[in-house]
Amino acid sequence: VRATVGEEILVPTYFIFSDVSEVSKALLPDRFILKMSHGSGWNIACYAKSNFDIEKALRKMAHWESTNYYDIGKELPHKNIKPRVLCEQLLGDESGIEDYKIFCFNGEPAYIQVDYDRSTHHKRIFYDLNWKALPFTTLYPRGEKIFIKPKKLNQMLSIAEKLSRDLPFARIDFYYYLSKIYFSEITLHHGGGFEPFFPNKFDAILGDRIKL
Repeated sequence: VRATVGEEILVPTYFIFSDVSEVSKALLPDRFILKMSHGSGWNIACYAKSNFDIEKALRKMAHWESTNYYDIGKELPHKNIKPRVLCEQLLGDESGIEDYKIFCFNGEPAYIQVDYDRSTHHKRIFYDLNWKALPFTTLYPRGEKIFIKPKKLNQMLSIAEKLSRDLPFARIDFYYYLSKIYFSEITLHHGGGFEPFFPNKFDAILGDRIKL
């Protein structure tokens, strides 16, 4: 990412630990997020170190560290990743943060996924490049919430195009916080490759563009 579009969109990294045993509460800043490098969703957020249960976090991360995520979803890119613990700047608060997932095919952005209510009743909405809501979803119910088009959407699309160049498919994810774009991740397998696309209800407008 740094070589392709520049490091200003990278979330600041405080530490990279080669082993869970290296993680020390004394080293950590007051707010941070710990992420395992070799899995998916293996993250622990800390909004105030004074309330952070480091022992519980270390036990959880030790379990993750001993697990090969490839054995769970069979995504080949996960198979040989060396486990590390990333300590990054924590963006947003406990209510969550805006994130946008851009689906790109052969280096061309096609549509944008927006998720919300992740911790309660997870929903998602797909938009086209002109920010028109699309009548389909994947895995989770299609939401009805109206999202305002991000002011820097065109910049996100441009970055996604550059990062997905020469790849048959890539989903390029971003955080959007305090009007600034941050890179989140690149995935080659949306939902591990197992999330079907389906219309929320039959819509003749789609025609044969969605294959079930």
